[in-house]
Parts: sequence; C-alpha cells; structure tokens
Amino acid sequence: MTDYGTKIAELRTANKMTQAQLGAMLNVTSQAVSKWENGLSEPDIESIKKMCQIFNISFDEFFGAVKPNDAPAESEQPKQEQQVILAYCEVCDKPMSNPKEYRVSIVNGIQHTTCLECAAKQDEEARVNKEKQRQREEQARIAEGKRQLRKGMLWGIVGAVVLAAIALVTGIVINEPLVYILGTILCAYGGFTFVTQMIWDNSVSTVFMFFLRTLKLPGVIFTLDIDGILFLIFVKILGAIVSSLFTTLCFVVGVFVAVAYSMLLFPFALIKEMRDVLANR
Repeated sequence: MTDYGTKIAELRTANKMTQAQLGAMLNVTSQAVSKWENGLSEPDIESIKKMCQIFNISFDEFFGAVKPNDAPAESEQPKQEQQVILAYCEVCDKPMSNPKEYRVSIVNGIQHTTCLECAAKQDEEARVNKEKQRQREEQARIAEGKRQLRKGMLWGIVGAVVLAAIALVTGIVINEPLVYILGTILCAYGGFTFVTQMIWDNSVSTVFMFFLRTLKLPGVIFTLDIDGILFLIFVKILGAIVSSLFTTLCFVVGVFVAVAYSMLLFPFALIKEMRDVLANR
C-alpha cells in the first residue's frame, strides 16, 4: 500500500490543522484522516484533489514526496501495470479501484464511502428496522383500539346504572309498574349505548355536539342615568335567564336525540369495533 500518510500529516501539521478540521473540509470523518496518516487506508482521488487545493500544492508536489516502502530495485521488480486505488470501504476497509464497486453517500455533510456488499447490508438493516418500527406502531394502534373498546364498555355500564336508577326511582314515585319495568330497561340500554359510543367517538358524539349551543343576545342601548342603568341590569339578567333556558333546552333535546340515535346505532357500531380489533389482533 502506498504511504500517503506521512505527506498528509506533514501538510496538516505545517498548516496547523487538526484531523477533525481537515476531515470537515474534505467532508470525511476525523477517523478517516487518522487512517490515512497511519497507513491503514488511502484517500480517494477526489480527496487528494481537495487536499491539493486546501494546501495550495500541485499533484506533482503531493506525489513527489511519496516513497515506496521497502520496494526492491526497479530491475528486480517484474514490470506490471499499477492498479490505482480510488477508495476504501469505511466498514470493512476493502480497497476499491473501480467506481462501480462502491457507493458514496453524504450524511449530515459528511461523505461516507462503502463497498456494494456493505451498502447492501446497511440497506437490509435499514429495511428491517423500518419494518420493526411499522410493526411496533401497528401493535400500539391495536392496543389503543382494544383499550378504547374496553373503556367504552366499562363507562357504558356506569351510564346504564345511573339512568336505570333514575328510572327506578321515577317508577316508584309514580307507582306505575309498566313505567317501572320498561323505563328501567330502556334507560339502562340507552345510557349504556350513549356513553359507550361517546367514548368510541363515532357519529353519536357528532349528533350530541350539534345540540350544545348557546344563545347570543344582541347588545343593549341605554342612557347614562339611573333609569338607563336599571334597564341595562334588568335586560342583562333577563338575557342570562333566557340564554340559560335555551342552553338547557338544547342540552336536554340533544341528550334525548343522541340517546335514541345511539340505541339504534349501537349493534352496528359494536360489530365495527369488534371487527377492527379482531382483524388486527
């Protein structure tokens, strides 16, 4: 292996540069510069060109300082064509003399050179990691779906108990057996389906939110005297009462409509939720 390390170390030292500074100017790591200077690898042609520009020297000056390591006399060496090493793989240190043998990539402004075999291994590792990440995300989504399904059912039971208790008390007060029985059943089912689907966040929540409205009253014109101020206070109080009654009415109507809608939709919503969970288990 030709020794470029001595020349590079001399030029770097003469120009008062660290290995990291030279590596940054060449878009390579400081470890790559260290390998060059210690004779573990050689720079490629592009890096040599950049170093000649950085140190303001010619190709002849750069290569003129290269001395063969323990090379025999020319007369003793068989005449053969010298193979030019263009780059070394950063992973396995494989020498490469053909541009088709390696791949150059730039990550965070740093140039990386890898042989095709190591590049293929890196690509496969990246593909495997991406697939593992996809599987983790899919498992997290499935777990969240199961959690939402259980949460909706549990809170639905709470809603069923609350409304069933209200219906039970109402039936006892009015002493009507039919109301006592049917009211308890309907309220329990309605409370269960309404609360469950509100947790699942399907179209029931959309219908219910439609009725959550408040009444915006127009401004009041008044005079700056006692009568005008009293009139303003009276109108504000009256407006607050009307607005509260309107909001309460909308809320009650929204509950009844959403509960009725949830009772009809629940079987289909339950099938959909179960199918989504079972399909991805």
